[in-house]
Amino acid sequence: MRYHSASVLSVDRYINDDDWVMEQKLDGVRCAVTVNDDGIVSFSTKSGVRHHPAIAAELGGLPGLAVDGELMADGRLWLFDITTVVSTDLTREPQSVRRSYLEALSPMLDMVGRARVHILPSASTTAAKRELWGKVIAQNGEGVVVKRRTGTYSRTNTRTRHVLKIKITQTVDCIVIEQSPTSVVLGLVKGDQLIEVGGCSLIGREAVELGSVVEVEYLYVASKETPRLVQPRIVRNRTDKKAMDCDVEQLDGALTDRTVLLTH
Repeated sequence: MRYHSASVLSVDRYINDDDWVMEQKLDGVRCAVTVNDDGIVSFSTKSGVRHHPAIAAELGGLPGLAVDGELMADGRLWLFDITTVVSTDLTREPQSVRRSYLEALSPMLDMVGRARVHILPSASTTAAKRELWGKVIAQNGEGVVVKRRTGTYSRTNTRTRHVLKIKITQTVDCIVIEQSPTSVVLGLVKGDQLIEVGGCSLIGREAVELGSVVEVEYLYVASKETPRLVQPRIVRNRTDKKAMDCDVEQLDGALTDRTVLLTH
């Protein structure tokens, strides 16, 4: 199931609407996990099927289970949906029912001594959603996901309107330091050096020249020591700005904290 995007300007609508719940958008790898009736665990990701022995050991004692989650760089799997329990298909059940089943897994996972598998917190009240949104902004997080309580789960690769991504983006003025017909490499001034901070596609975009200044939209900065823009996208050419003014200090405060936020 793939998600549509919603504008950050519409977030108040979902915060105030009781038909929607909110979860933190995690920066990991989408991972579906299935446990067959014999306790054999299989993993599926966009980049291919992988095996994670520590996670398999924690979920293997729950046969007839299928869950959806985000696999993080620290090896933890944060579950945000459940599609099968005790071999019973839940995909036609509303999100609110599936969430109840998912939360019911928590004590079962505690019994097997979990360390890798966790349930992603969900904010359902207006106060909790507003608190979560504020924390995500404060840590320069990637954004949130809002889910309609009555929405069902689709196993197809089509996009659903029942789940929406709301990404928080920032902008920075960069110098085009390398270019090809389809992409560019972006740079910023750091002292007396010109450092690379990422690259982006030119497909469907206005042409740019080597050495020109462009305004770039991005999610966050991945590293403080060697700054890299995550998901950069050229917004427009900046003919009104000089390359020497595109310094790395523009990224101050843009480093993200990937901690999973807990809500009440």
